[in-house]
Amino acid sequence: MVISYPQISSCASVVIDTWRPGETVWTTHWFKNQLPKRIWGKCVFSNGMFYCLSTCGYLGVFDPSKSTWNILPVKPCPAFRGRIPVLMTEHEGDIFVIVYKLYM
Repeated sequence: MVISYPQISSCASVVIDTWRPGETVWTTHWFKNQLPKRIWGKCVFSNGMFYCLSTCGYLGVFDPSKSTWNILPVKPCPAFRGRIPVLMTEHEGDIFVIVYKLYM
């Protein structure tokens, strides 16, 4: 499966397009953005789901088998403000958000 999540300028909606091998068209999923004015950036795949990190440090999850979008009930990364380099990765089913400490 391939996903695309184009950024909508109003940020009122989360839009996720999906395509599977053998399909001839993309399927578009629209969800109300539970965090107004937030943009979803980084994305990783784990255990059949796509985990997306917002520009304010929240973690959302798209389940393609159920076509659902939810914000996980975890504290957003306190150091994340959109300007600090952040890496999101998956290892053995766990999702890790790594915030780089900048030295001046």
